[in-house]
Amino acid sequence: MLKRLSIKSKITIFYTLCTIFIVAVLLLFMVFISERVVDSDVKDNLVLLVESDIKDIDFDVIDEDDIKEEQEEGNIVFMLDNGQIGCISVSDTYITSKNGVRTFLFTDFGKLLVGQSNDYHIDSTEYTPDTIERITHNDVPYYVYTRIISLSDRDATINLKLIGITQDTGSALHGTTGSIVKAAFIILPLTIVLASVFGYLITRALFKPVGKIIDTAQRISHADDLSLRIDLDPGNDELHVLAKTYNTMLERLQTSFESEKAFTSDSSHELRTPVSIISAQCEYALSQNRTADEYIESLEVISRQSKRMNVLVSQLLSFTRLEQGTQKINFEKVDLGQLVDEICQDMEVVGNSSIQLSWNIEDKIHVIADTTLLSRMITNLLSNAYKYIKETGYIKVTVCEKMADMKKWAVISIEDNGIGISDSDIEKIFRRFFKVDKSRCRDCEDLSTGLGLAFVQKIAEIHKGSVSVSSQLGEGSTFVVKLPIE
Repeated sequence: MLKRLSIKSKITIFYTLCTIFIVAVLLLFMVFISERVVDSDVKDNLVLLVESDIKDIDFDVIDEDDIKEEQEEGNIVFMLDNGQIGCISVSDTYITSKNGVRTFLFTDFGKLLVGQSNDYHIDSTEYTPDTIERITHNDVPYYVYTRIISLSDRDATINLKLIGITQDTGSALHGTTGSIVKAAFIILPLTIVLASVFGYLITRALFKPVGKIIDTAQRISHADDLSLRIDLDPGNDELHVLAKTYNTMLERLQTSFESEKAFTSDSSHELRTPVSIISAQCEYALSQNRTADEYIESLEVISRQSKRMNVLVSQLLSFTRLEQGTQKINFEKVDLGQLVDEICQDMEVVGNSSIQLSWNIEDKIHVIADTTLLSRMITNLLSNAYKYIKETGYIKVTVCEKMADMKKWAVISIEDNGIGISDSDIEKIFRRFFKVDKSRCRDCEDLSTGLGLAFVQKIAEIHKGSVSVSSQLGEGSTFVVKLPIE
């Protein structure tokens, strides 16, 4: 059942249940506290009023001549056991009902002397003196407090019982606490309803960005348009961060797909030319009988284009493996100076003797790298320098250690005085399949694939480094590779 509900509904239910629990706990706590506070106040008030009434009761022994006068004043006149005439008088300050407390005055044998009508059917003989007792009358709880009063005059002593009674307003179903409980049972459902409504409205507002994320994802899925982005108002909460992350992911995916399309298009274009040439040469050779020299010429063209295709496919495969992370990379501690020194010695042997190659290398520069990939990167840069250099030019290689951004970097610099790179081409040279105009290249062969510098940049990225170039057309170029020193 819960699995079918939306997250908004689940949060609203959870929020409502929490509200019910909190309100219920507060209600129980409030009833518990009020019962004790009100109960204590009721008992204290009962004792206080009964005690205050004691001092207003007086007893005197009177003569027969004073009986009529005392009765007219409302005093109680009665015959004592010893034959004397007693008179009980109550002062004007005596109060039989005040602050919810009613008092009754009895003789020691249970006769009611003073008090309002005995609606509670109180029997004074049932109660223990100086003790607060709890009784129930007509299903209503009451507290009763009894005091024994001993009064003396002219060697005559009488014992009276003063009883106070008040309702138990601290009971959970009666009095003050009862009113609180009744009010709570009215407020509680209202609170739950309001909590549910406001909880749902708040949750819906909070999850509004989620709706936009879902809507954008659905539109991308239906329209296959990765250029769409989640449009949210500025914010720093988790959902806004999620939306920003989602937009960044879409941007990277769009760039990746566009790059993949360009890669497929470029590779198809690069392969189309040698395939067309091979096909044309085959048709030419087979269309009629040719001389031996003509056949040899056609086979040479076919062989040359086959080699070009083989190099291109090999480099495409290697580049794809690097991009997809499927090529096994063996990181190890490499002496960069020694590696560059060996490569420069090899290039000096196989390179053009008219080109001056020099290198200046600092000692003890070590990096964590894949030796094979690092060798390929340096070789590509040197080969590129040889390819685009002047007839009698120079190539200078330096390896040094520098500090930048609070980190140590190994810096490889390859400087030449070749043809240079135009401003319009400098942004493109690291793109796959980009080639300069052959008319500007001293030794450009058909085997060039335009992947050399793309490889250099990818290898630098794999090693958490970077490659940059500065160049002036007709003056030369300087390629700089930075690799972190662990």
